[in-house]
Amino acid sequence: YGDHRDLHKEYRRQRQMCIRDRLLGPQLVAAGGKTVSVDAALAKKKNVALLFAADWCKPCRDFVPKLKAYYKLASRRGLEIVWISASRSQANFDAYLQEMPWPAVPLAAAPAVIKKYETRGYPTLCFVDVDDVGKVITCDGVQKVMADKHGLALPYRAPVDKLKRALRSVVALVRGILGLFGIGKKK
Repeated sequence: YGDHRDLHKEYRRQRQMCIRDRLLGPQLVAAGGKTVSVDAALAKKKNVALLFAADWCKPCRDFVPKLKAYYKLASRRGLEIVWISASRSQANFDAYLQEMPWPAVPLAAAPAVIKKYETRGYPTLCFVDVDDVGKVITCDGVQKVMADKHGLALPYRAPVDKLKRALRSVVALVRGILGLFGIGKKK
């Protein structure tokens, strides 16, 4: 029974890696040009936000310092931000990346991610579900960050989503308890 759970956990981990790769690509780049796999960058993160921004965008330049202060506090709660750039050149991308403490999707791969998430303006900050990889929780992240400067309300789920997650947890707990007594096991 325990081996089955381990196999299921590994299957879910492998599935999430595959989905992350399809959404963001296999590699991210950090300041200095260092590459890191998407899986390594997002491993053990409880919350992931996608920042759609550009070096030429004045509102982005105004928002990023505020987001950096937020990130400093919220990263302690398991937040990772991934920058998806609309920069017009590799040199501009590299220079702006130096200002950010989080990794970025490589510039060449960014247009495909922007298209997948149907980003229409900059800056846009989307919080995505780490359990249901790729599912957007909210793309009102800029407003959420401005209203919650310490990240205390992460991950900004709608009340109905919170209820669904709580119910799934209760069901799993009840099944676990019943399993201890041999109830509900398939023969």
